Amino acid sequence: MVYLSIYPLNVREQVKSRYDSKFFGLRYYDSVDRISAIALSNIKRLYPDIFATHKYMEKHYSEGFKGEVQLLSPVVKMSQTRNGFNMATRPNGFDEPRWT
Repeated sequence: MVYLSIYPLNVREQVKSRYDSKFFGLRYYDSVDRISAIALSNIKRLYPDIFATHKYMEKHYSEGFKGEVQLLSPVVKMSQTRNGFNMATRPNGFDEPRWT
């Protein structure tokens, strides 16, 4: 298989070597829960300070989970616009299915 990239092969291999082999075993038909769990475990292992500090996290109440959850803070904050969440998070099946 040929991959097109602006990075040399040794750089790509170095980056890939940092990730769990499960990450590269993910397929399009895997569930969101599986994909999220594997990606999150890699992020926590590679960048533990992201979740260890409140610098990057916000706490919100989630009606769906009936409790407080932590979310990554918005990447950009602008004074002239509202930048936030309408709903923090909710479990699958919490909302009634509907067409809008």
